[in-house]
Order: sequence, then C-alpha cells, then structure tokens
Amino acid sequence: MKTIRFTKGSLKINHKGDAPLTGKEVVNMTTTMASGDSLKITYGDDMAFVFYSESTKICGGCLLTRDRAESAYLKNELKKVMANYGLLPEDVHCYLGPSLTFAHCPMSETELEEKFIRKGYVGACKRTTGVAFLDLQVLETYYLRELGIPFDNIVIDEGDTFERDDLYFSELRGDAEKNCLSITLD
Repeated sequence: MKTIRFTKGSLKINHKGDAPLTGKEVVNMTTTMASGDSLKITYGDDMAFVFYSESTKICGGCLLTRDRAESAYLKNELKKVMANYGLLPEDVHCYLGPSLTFAHCPMSETELEEKFIRKGYVGACKRTTGVAFLDLQVLETYYLRELGIPFDNIVIDEGDTFERDDLYFSELRGDAEKNCLSITLD
C-alpha cells in the first residue's frame, strides 16, 4: 500500500497546479481489494481517513466532515467493513489526515456535555477562557479504539489546514483549491 498527499506545499512539483493524483473519488466509506486500484479523497478543512489491512490486502477510506465526525460515522462504517471482510482490529492500520484543529471547532458547553462528556469522550473536549471546543481527531481516535484497533495502528496527522497556510488549502481561509490524499493497493 502506498499513500500520496497533494497539498499547497507540494504545488512546486506540479507546474500545472492540478492535483497529480488519480483514482476513484471517495466521499462515503469505500474499499478496494484490487491490486493497483487507487482511491482519492479531496478535502479542504474536513478530515481524510484511510485504512489498510495487510493480511486481507484491502484498503479504503472516506471523507469525514464535522457532522460525520460528531455522529460516529467512521466507527459505524468501519465496523461494517471489518465485519464484512473478517478484519481483525490488530490488522487494521489507520491514518487520520490533517484538518481543522479543535481551536476552529467551537460548540456550546451544553452540547459538549450532552453529546461527548457524558459518553466518556472527555479527552476530546477542550475548554479555555469560557469557550468549549471539540477535538475531532481525538474523538475519531476514541471511536477507532472502541473498535479494538490498537493505538499503535493509528496515525494522526496533526497538521491544521487553517493555521498552516504554507502547507494546506483551507476553505475557512477562503481557498478555492483542495488538498488531496490517494491510497493505492500494491
């Protein structure tokens, strides 16, 4: 398996300015087992997610919007994939791509308490100077761990698409271009 990421920081290697990645465009959870197949996730401030299983030679991914992240979409969809293909949690390797960090994901104290703190996701909840925030990457890590996936099998790209204007395109900043992540099954 190989992954390739195209971001603002990699524009200098592509004289046309187009994403140099090919593959089937993915939004919803999609998988492939065909050697040479590529899946491509185009994103601005949302989070790209990909996974790979060495023993079953399957890879897949999806786009995680904030709504999807908050609703446990990833946990529910990956659970279905794992059941359908008989994937063992210890054989699933995951990558959570760059996105907006918690500082750009405010929510009300009441909503944070009802939706996440009471359910045990307190580590994904941040509070500073009277403002509550939700850390989506930490929340998704909780969900992956609930599926039994070992922490060592989860890679979290801590890049902030808004703050790192030298590396990433960001819708919040007003960029029209998108970042792109591709996964290809060898």
